[in-house]
Amino acid sequence: MRQIRILNIVPDIYTDGIEASVNDRRTLAKELEAETGGLIRLETRIVDGGSESIECFYDSALAAPYILRLARSGQDEGFDAIVMDCFLDPALSECRELLEIPVMGACQSAAFLAVRLAGDFSVIGILDNADRCIKENLRKYGISGYLKSIPVVDTPVVELHSDEAALSKKMIAAGIEAVKKDKARALVFGCTSLSTLVEPVRAGLRAAGIDVPVIEPFKAALYDAVAVALQGVSHSKAAYFPITSKLRTLDWKL
Repeated sequence: MRQIRILNIVPDIYTDGIEASVNDRRTLAKELEAETGGLIRLETRIVDGGSESIECFYDSALAAPYILRLARSGQDEGFDAIVMDCFLDPALSECRELLEIPVMGACQSAAFLAVRLAGDFSVIGILDNADRCIKENLRKYGISGYLKSIPVVDTPVVELHSDEAALSKKMIAAGIEAVKKDKARALVFGCTSLSTLVEPVRAGLRAAGIDVPVIEPFKAALYDAVAVALQGVSHSKAAYFPITSKLRTLDWKL
């Protein structure tokens, strides 16, 4: 079986605030390659323009041109699929229109996985100002009716790793409330930078007697990308129509 190459696009400008999550991706890449005998190769690349974090659609819009450029270069270099490393799924549809290879978004993959595993779910968010964006995406995906709540931990992306022990406690408390009060049957992390907290949060919930799926969105998107690449399928060009030739003005060539 041939090697499957997955390109992970981090749509945040690199700062110390996302160092831990970027290192997590690189560690995961080594583990995947070792565990699959070299079948799956994950490479992470970071945009060189936009915002230091994506916490609203304005941030998404600023990052979009840089995401598209990285995505196009990934296809040109022979990657089999692309993963968008952000829960707001920035430029997801735009990349699908531009490219022939599959592109997976963290929010879409994680939310659909939650629905398949449990039906009703809650998203543990990071900030209130991202709630509207998450809800809009879920409405667009046709699954907003399954969302029970979005409890938040009030922590910006660049501060998520400043005190992981304290943040874990907040997330566990939010998860307990979502399950007991809001009747969520699965929990989805509302930011891909929370990937390093999966195990402590799962352990804390189990200690509280709560046994529901805890879904980390980056891996949900990654394994969706691997699945479609192995099947040799991609997004329908009857849905995501190819880009037509017309006059467009950019500061760089796409």
